[in-house]
Amino acid sequence: MMKSLFVTEDENAVMEQFEQEKQNEIAKEIGGQVSVPVVKQGWNEWAGSGVNNQRFQEKVARAEDIKKQKIDELRKKRADHKMRGVVVNTEDRDKKFAHKFWVKDLPHPYNSVEQY
Repeated sequence: MMKSLFVTEDENAVMEQFEQEKQNEIAKEIGGQVSVPVVKQGWNEWAGSGVNNQRFQEKVARAEDIKKQKIDELRKKRADHKMRGVVVNTEDRDKKFAHKFWVKDLPHPYNSVEQY
């Protein structure tokens, strides 16, 4: 009941838009980390007019598949991989910034920092 209080548009459309933005951000972030060899036409094969380009297209497709597999592997290692509608911020810069706001002494009922 409270969930629909703040939603002004179709909830599924908003969630799909958020997930699409999340996937684009992840692909942009992880895509720069993944390196695959560049496939160039003419290296170790015949070139010129009348030559079948099927082998070259297969090499390009194979390189793209390898890149997609590497991106998927890195995507599965993220903390928010299975969480829908959540983006977990794990940047070290933010951890250093938040460190100055941590509590130095624990309140009375708590004995350790460990979460229960």
